[in-house]
Amino acid sequence: LNLSTVSGDGSLNDITGEFHISTVSGDLDADHLSGEGKLSTVSGDVRLSGSEIPSMKTSTVSGDILVDTPLGEGPYKFSSVSGDVSLVVPEDSDCTVRFNTLSGSAHINLGSKTEIHRRGKRTLTIGEGGPVIQLSSTSGDLRVASSEENLNARLTPIREIEVETTETPLTQMEILE
Repeated sequence: LNLSTVSGDGSLNDITGEFHISTVSGDLDADHLSGEGKLSTVSGDVRLSGSEIPSMKTSTVSGDILVDTPLGEGPYKFSSVSGDVSLVVPEDSDCTVRFNTLSGSAHINLGSKTEIHRRGKRTLTIGEGGPVIQLSSTSGDLRVASSEENLNARLTPIREIEVETTETPLTQMEILE
């Protein structure tokens, strides 16, 4: 399937096979896609839910992308300039997550890992490791979670935990500097 939209919203349901989707200034909702995929968006939001995507490459300039899929062999590559990228996978997923963000934040809420990172590069091994999930962003937020509810769960950033002292409260980040 090759699909391109400009200034229009769309929806897809029950598509099997390789897909290439491109949107400009339009939103796309897709349910039950099955197959390898490439996805790009400029100023449009894309939501793929209830899908089975064994590997994927996505990019966004200013739109948000949400993909809900069990993990296949991978890899999964997501890049963003200023849009947010969210990946929802089953809670018991084993994977290797590589975050790289210039000014956005990277959140993971999967299995026993619950972490937030601000700026920089980070690699996390979840469970036994496995398919590689690579997320990079200039200023958008990157998220991997076991449910949509966990994507936006209130988490305490690892480097901003308050520390009480006899003087003024400091953050762990200030103490490390």
